[in-house]
Amino acid sequence: MLVLLMACDGSSHPDIDPPPDTSPQPDSPSLAMNVVSVETFGEAPLLVMYRDGTGPWQKPVDAGQSLELIVHDRYELVAVCGDAVNGFDTGIEASTFDESGGSTFLPCFGSFDAGGKTIVASGTMTQPGTVAMGFDSATSTTANWTFQLAVEPGVQDLVALGNGRLLIRRDLNLAAALTLPGIDVVADGAALQSVRLQLTGAQIDDAVSTRITLLTGNGFFSLDSVPGTTAKVAPESLLVATDRQFLSIEAAAGPISRHAFMRYTDVSPTEIPLLPRLANIVFGPSRVTWSTVPDGDVELFTASGSISLHATATKGWLGTATELVMDTTEVPGFLPEWRPGAIDYRRFTVSQVTGGVSLTTAIEDSPSGKPSPLRTMRRATFERRNRR
Repeated sequence: MLVLLMACDGSSHPDIDPPPDTSPQPDSPSLAMNVVSVETFGEAPLLVMYRDGTGPWQKPVDAGQSLELIVHDRYELVAVCGDAVNGFDTGIEASTFDESGGSTFLPCFGSFDAGGKTIVASGTMTQPGTVAMGFDSATSTTANWTFQLAVEPGVQDLVALGNGRLLIRRDLNLAAALTLPGIDVVADGAALQSVRLQLTGAQIDDAVSTRITLLTGNGFFSLDSVPGTTAKVAPESLLVATDRQFLSIEAAAGPISRHAFMRYTDVSPTEIPLLPRLANIVFGPSRVTWSTVPDGDVELFTASGSISLHATATKGWLGTATELVMDTTEVPGFLPEWRPGAIDYRRFTVSQVTGGVSLTTAIEDSPSGKPSPLRTMRRATFERRNRR
C-alpha cells in the first residue's frame, strides 16, 4: 500500500489528522466501472492484489492471457515475484484509469534466468570487441579471441561490436552446444553512424554519455556507452523493419543523474532538454520525502541483497503529495520475508514524457556500498515494456 503525505505550507505533518476524503469512493454511483488489463508476460507471481480507490484489497480477475482490475479511477496494484533461491521482488503501481490507458503490466519481475537450461555457443572474433546473444555477452581487448556464451535454446540473434563497426546475425536456431562461424566485423559488418546531440541543462560537473539499445526480432542488446554528446547508432543498412533502437543520454554527477530516453529514427530530435537535478530528497527505509520536484511520475526503488521493493506512482494519482511510503502490512497474504532488510541501495526517480522523449531525474543512495540487482532488473523491465 502506498501512503501519501500532502503538502501543507511547505511541510508535511503526519501527526495531524488529514481532512476527510470527499473524493468519489468505489461504491459511488457517480463513477462508472472500468477494466485495466494487466499483461503478465508469462510470469507466475507469488501474490497479486489490488484495490479500487481506498477500497478493500482483492484478487484480480483471471482473464487467461492477462489479469483484469475492475476499478472506478484510482487504483493500487501489488505483485510479488521470485523465489527463496534467487530472491524476491515486490512491485507496486499506483495510477488512475485514464493514465493507464486501460492496460498495464505486472510490476514485479522474477530472476530472469533460464533455470539451468542453457547451451554453450562458442566462437572466435577477429577484432577486439564484444559479442552478445540472449542475456550473455563476452568482451576482449585483444584480437583473434575466443568466446563462450550461455544462451537459452531456441531462435536467437547475435550482435558483435568492434572497431566502431557492428555485425548482426539473425535467426540462429540453437538446439545444442555449437561452434559459431568466425566473426569479422570489418569484413562482414558496417560502421556505426554518428549523431551529434545538443543538451540543454547540462552542468559543468556532469559526465555525459550516450548509449544505444537495439531490439531485434530475437534479441536485446545494449551497445557500448560512448562519452560525450555524439551518439553511435546502428546503421540503417543492418536494420530490418521490425528492429527498434533506443537512444539513452545520461548526465551524471555523483549520486545525481539525469537521463533522456527515446526511440531513435532518422527524424528523432537532436536537441534534448534535461530535467533539473533533484534536491532536498530525504530517504527512509521504505519511504521518500521531497519538498518540490518536477511534474511527472515518481518511482522509489529499494533493495537489500536479492530482495527488492519498489513503487511507481503517476502524476494524477500523486496530486500534491510530498512523501511516498511503501506499506504492505495491510495487503492480505503478503509475507514478511518478501520485504527488504537493511537497505543497501535505494533510488528515487521523477519522470515525464515531452515530445516523444522520456526524461528522468534521479538520486540514489547506497548505504552499504554494495552492488544491487537494479541493473539486471531495469534491463529486463526495459525489454518487457518495449516489446509490448
